[in-house]
Amino acid sequence: MPSLVLAEVKPAPLFSDGMVLQRNAPVPVWGVADKAEAITVTFCGQKVSATADDQGQWTVTLAKLQPGGPFPMTVAGNNTITFAKVFVGDVWLCGGQSNMDMKVDNCDRADDAKATTTLNLHLSGGQAWSLSDKSVNGGFSGTGYWFGRYLAEQMQDLHIGLIQCAVGGSKVGEWSPGGVFYRAQLQPLMPYALKGVVWYQGESNAGEAYRYSQAMETMMAAWRKDFRNPVLPFIYMQLPRFNGPPKDDAIVNPTLGWPLLQEAQVFNLTTPNTAMAVYFDCTDGELHPKNKPDGGKRLALAALAKVYGRKPAEDYLCPVLRQSTLKDGTLTLEFDNAAKELMVKDSPAIRQFIIICEDGTQKLAKARVNGNKVIVDLTGEKGLPEVYYSFSDHPLGNLFNTSGLPVSPFRLAKRKHVVDACSGSTLTIHQDIPFGANALKPGSYRIAGYTITKAEYYPNSAVVRLTVDKPWTIGEKHTLQLPGFKQWDGKTEVAPIEFSATPAPLVPAP
Repeated sequence: MPSLVLAEVKPAPLFSDGMVLQRNAPVPVWGVADKAEAITVTFCGQKVSATADDQGQWTVTLAKLQPGGPFPMTVAGNNTITFAKVFVGDVWLCGGQSNMDMKVDNCDRADDAKATTTLNLHLSGGQAWSLSDKSVNGGFSGTGYWFGRYLAEQMQDLHIGLIQCAVGGSKVGEWSPGGVFYRAQLQPLMPYALKGVVWYQGESNAGEAYRYSQAMETMMAAWRKDFRNPVLPFIYMQLPRFNGPPKDDAIVNPTLGWPLLQEAQVFNLTTPNTAMAVYFDCTDGELHPKNKPDGGKRLALAALAKVYGRKPAEDYLCPVLRQSTLKDGTLTLEFDNAAKELMVKDSPAIRQFIIICEDGTQKLAKARVNGNKVIVDLTGEKGLPEVYYSFSDHPLGNLFNTSGLPVSPFRLAKRKHVVDACSGSTLTIHQDIPFGANALKPGSYRIAGYTITKAEYYPNSAVVRLTVDKPWTIGEKHTLQLPGFKQWDGKTEVAPIEFSATPAPLVPAP
């Protein structure tokens, strides 16, 4: 009869010498062992135990830890593992696609990074941890490194841990449950206790901007659930410049995917515990801008404001349009993170401030700064024009707050609804601006000759599906009235949309 071989207790790969554990929060520690094996983790005066389940999985949770280190940790079962140097501080996960994955070696100031040892900054690619020094800095995320280095320099008594988890070319949906990278890259890290997430992604979603903000909401909710932190902060980068500068400041293409994606990223600021960094002014139009030092710093500034409570906000956060008021032909624009005043740089006029008139013609707006507001003269305009600022794949906007942080591109545009599918007895539509509170309100939609029996909103797909009381007649034309929605001025009615019933959905149902 063969002798029984007991399995060795093994913590998950992320638990290694040099690791950083999250301060002031419950800290899960997990791994594998033999079935029913008793496991004990000893750390900083705590001793917590668990028994491996039928699959050999075990988890213990350490109570809140005070910052400091290095401290020893032991994990004991049928064998004992000792980690000699464990630190307690703040842990940030650096996620996204190629611009987060881009290495320090390929970024500006690579020599500086590789010549610098930051004693309170620790790096992990998802497994082993290392002190931030010349031996590892060059191969780490450039955005992540410069974010962490600036944060560490601001809080020199606190250990900062960074975990890189990014895949070039990945879409936001691939980082949600079911998504390939969620399963393969992220789940092995869950539920490691985190301070927050720093995120740089969106390039691969530029062709489907209207779905992006909803997909981000879904992703953030899933991460917060599976990292066991319902208020986990997300600090993310708005897409910077792409391609060359426009030939004419007075021309805007409102259908370009890049600025629409930038706009979608602004929408995500309505999600609690989020902050956005803007750094188009630091980039040159390359898909992979090398100026990751400034990008990382902008993300760190946003984290200092949102997560660490640094004030005043305008010293750390980029201005974002908060509200617009149109009265007697005068449009007044007010901004978050610009309590003092706004500045126009490098030109007497505000650049890329454009009006699209009711007849479709475009012209430069008559816009001026008045303290912390922007005043736009719309007198004489027929109907309701659209207003665009720096709404381009290569923004040239020169509006900044007093700390030199740029105003995020924005537009005041007419809502546009699009029919995705019309067959059977259902109609699926999407809107290029989030539906908002009116998405499912009674009376928001009307179709002559039909009664709408149900309206369903699909955040994942940013669509509303309407069910009517009888099947459509194939080929018959209909008009969808939208009395529940108003244009950006809050008064003008949204134009109805014409559609025809088809024998099959135009796109897959959500």
